[in-house]
Amino acid sequence: MIKPVANEIFSNNQVHSTDQAMVDVLPHDITTLPHVLGSDLIEYLATASAGTRSRPDVWDPFVEAAHVVDPGRWYRTSFDAAPERSVTRWLPPDESGLATVAIYLQGSETAVLIRYESPERSNRPR
Repeated sequence: MIKPVANEIFSNNQVHSTDQAMVDVLPHDITTLPHVLGSDLIEYLATASAGTRSRPDVWDPFVEAAHVVDPGRWYRTSFDAAPERSVTRWLPPDESGLATVAIYLQGSETAVLIRYESPERSNRPR
């Protein structure tokens, strides 16, 4: 639901608002592509790492994640969000041996997860 700002008062070429804007975001309002090409994912991760480039002595998890992505493969996208956090996962093709990359955002904190599926887990009956 989106409520527009209402009751605007114009005086002396200034706009004064007496109401607050309110936005309710519903799950269908967020669009995440179901698949992304590895090269596009690498570009996204490189852009996200731009904040740490000024500090070459600091390990950059975004650069590390970009190194495990195959630029020619398609990755499935999974996105979960709540008002206080979001999780975006990029899953490689099944049985590819490639890592899953995930980014967790909570407030001002960001975490990058690089996860390889272990062989014993992939051989278990489902």
